[in-house]
Amino acid sequence: RSTGFYVATRKKETVFAVKESGRISGFHYHLIRDFTKFLKLRLKISLVHFSQYFSKNGVVPKKVKTKRNFYYTPDLIKKVHLYMDTITKLPWRSKLLRILTINPVKQVVITRKGMGFIRYSQLKNKRISIQPHSSYATYLKKIENKKKLKFNYVFVEETKQMPVYVNQNKADLTVQDSDLALKVIQKYPNLTIAIPISKVQYTGWAVKKNNKILFSILKKYIRYTKKTGQFFYYFKKEFQMSYFDYLKIIGM
Repeated sequence: RSTGFYVATRKKETVFAVKESGRISGFHYHLIRDFTKFLKLRLKISLVHFSQYFSKNGVVPKKVKTKRNFYYTPDLIKKVHLYMDTITKLPWRSKLLRILTINPVKQVVITRKGMGFIRYSQLKNKRISIQPHSSYATYLKKIENKKKLKFNYVFVEETKQMPVYVNQNKADLTVQDSDLALKVIQKYPNLTIAIPISKVQYTGWAVKKNNKILFSILKKYIRYTKKTGQFFYYFKKEFQMSYFDYLKIIGM
């Protein structure tokens, strides 16, 4: 009888999504599915909320982000082998977990085709659909202050509404993480990716902080999938764009 490989994840188009037909998709899911098949392990998936990745006794202590020597083992990672997600590698998270970076990500501008934004100054007074409490809104505020610009915000309740407003001409542009942006332009052919507006960050999976062996195995596995082309095949299948064209879009 095969041994179980326990994975925590969340429903997210780029990671783990169940289609109406019942078929499971997701770039990250395909990679982990093949990993467990190769090792003859039973893949056991639990769906969770993002905050659970870092929680202890139901909360994420605020001081973990500010106090260098404060750290702990999140409750969830004690129950699973892996977090399969697009977890941004941040210093405070790296105190709690061992994060294996998979893809580089930048925040990018999404607009309708033909509008041609190539500079920050061209965003001035344009209608930007944004969820006011999102990380995207926080970053746009930083750009306003740094570049001495004034943006015209069209606020929406959920981040998934942001590209819808652009597609419906209720806004001129929005902002998304570059990997999600690839799914957006698949769904809305009238939209396109204009310019990256943030510095690069790296996202990926996570294991228990002291699990150096599993981390090393997964790191070698990702390297192997790139060598065989499996990584690039799944990327293009999921995002309808080659990995190398994606890197060009985000200026890497």
